[in-house]
Amino acid sequence: MDVFRVCIRHFVVSHVVKKNLSAYLDVDFDSFKQFRTSVESRNKRTGEVKWPFSLIFFYETKFIAKLDKKLVVIKLCNRNKLSKDKILGTVTLDLHSIATGPVHHDLVITNNGTEVGRLRFDLHMEHYQDSVFELHDIQCKIKPNHIATSDSKAPDLDPYLSYSYSFDTDKTSHTTKHLDATYEPFWSELKPVWYKVTLKDIVDAHLSIKVRDDRFGHKDKVVGEYTLDLRNVFTFNDGQPVPFAGELCSTFHKTVVGTITGAIVFRKQPQMGQMTGGMHTDTGITNGKPIFQAVPLPKILGDITAPGPVPQALPPGWEARLDPARNRVYYVNHATKHTTWENPLTPHEVTAARRWTPPPAADGGPSEEEQAARRIQRTFRRHKNRLQAVKADDALRPSHIVDNKKHPAPTSPASPRSSVGPVPGSPAGARPRSATGNAPASPRTRSSTDAGPASPASPRASRTVEQAPGSSARPGPGPSKLQKMPSKEDAAASRIQKSFRRHKTLERVKKDPTAGLPPFWEACVDAKGRIYYVDHTTRTTTWVHPAHAQQQQYHPSAKR
Repeated sequence: MDVFRVCIRHFVVSHVVKKNLSAYLDVDFDSFKQFRTSVESRNKRTGEVKWPFSLIFFYETKFIAKLDKKLVVIKLCNRNKLSKDKILGTVTLDLHSIATGPVHHDLVITNNGTEVGRLRFDLHMEHYQDSVFELHDIQCKIKPNHIATSDSKAPDLDPYLSYSYSFDTDKTSHTTKHLDATYEPFWSELKPVWYKVTLKDIVDAHLSIKVRDDRFGHKDKVVGEYTLDLRNVFTFNDGQPVPFAGELCSTFHKTVVGTITGAIVFRKQPQMGQMTGGMHTDTGITNGKPIFQAVPLPKILGDITAPGPVPQALPPGWEARLDPARNRVYYVNHATKHTTWENPLTPHEVTAARRWTPPPAADGGPSEEEQAARRIQRTFRRHKNRLQAVKADDALRPSHIVDNKKHPAPTSPASPRSSVGPVPGSPAGARPRSATGNAPASPRTRSSTDAGPASPASPRASRTVEQAPGSSARPGPGPSKLQKMPSKEDAAASRIQKSFRRHKTLERVKKDPTAGLPPFWEACVDAKGRIYYVDHTTRTTTWVHPAHAQQQQYHPSAKR
């Protein structure tokens, strides 16, 4: 789990045209932290809205490599006491640009691509890690003439090391084991130490190593001291020993008393650090300096050596107004009595730089965005050609022929001859009856006052209804198992054709329900969008087109 310490402060909104502005900010930090500022009014003298507060929290994530997909969304809202609050515009920024870019931001507030103002704020995002620091193979060589000696032949030095890191706020001093009577002490491996630090803490810190004397009467006396700048030895390679060498100097006189060599190892070090200075704007990063030579950088840098923009008011004689029809800011020059969409403070080259273009591929070919656009164009042209072919094929078809697959056969009645006519033996004028007491089971037996035919019960029942009355012909067999299955392209083209025919038939029915039908017949559409036919003479309904019913009656053996 990677942890970031986040501090947001100093929000300032400017260049907002809306009158009677009572604004607040709604901030969503990757759905991890949401908060809302207080409602503030515009300063009449500067025309700005300020929120002098700061918020500090810790952000945790398991996917540090996907910070460019995680966003901070800041919404500028206007408080309305009588109705719902209105969102004037938004500013969106990805976490990777924040964690690797500068602290200061000056961005445009946009609403559907229209500039409505500017937002300045400071956002600190420091990567914290429980880093491990290890020292290996420390070899010291002390000059004897700098050590007070006695008459004995043994060296008068019992050395040990004490070392500390400058980022340690507790000033903890770590020590090694004590050695006896040697001017060339050697420690193969020192005990590792842990610190919760940021990348800036490490590269700006130093390691202080002191050689002390443990002899009686010289308890903890500093023989020599060495200071190592961690920026010179820091590496992102976890566990890789980095050697160092230097001179041991006396604490007070700063004279050289010996030499020291060794290696330092960094483990679980932070991977990201924000820039020193600079400003993040719409055109990139200006006047920013990376904190370390190999640190990750934002994906859109711009000119990091150019000076940042200086917020300033419009030139004399200029005024910013809002076009209510387009909800877009335009600028009025009262001296020349002209209006323009271009901000007089924004040069044309900066406006052109805001238009993003896809970067070219490394091999000089089309970029990924261009390849995706070409694939979309090919798919559109292919579908367009298929639709044109369907239209040409449909123009040659008679208007009364209906696709059987599009209009499935209705449910099978108890008998092919069933209808809602008077039941044999009943008195004249009696109303038709059905088994359910409401609508009859078959579409042929439904009254014209019903909403539409009933749904087909099964494909077998549908084939039974399609047979002509009194015909004993059975429907033909289904497709052979050895028949070749259609490809994905053919299946997609078939679906497009069905959808087009269905849409065209529905439009024709809605436009003229009696077109192509015998007298007293009418085509209707049920609640599911299916077409059925009503015979007002017999007060019956059916799924089958009357022309098809006549063809089946005169040609009972014809296959459909």
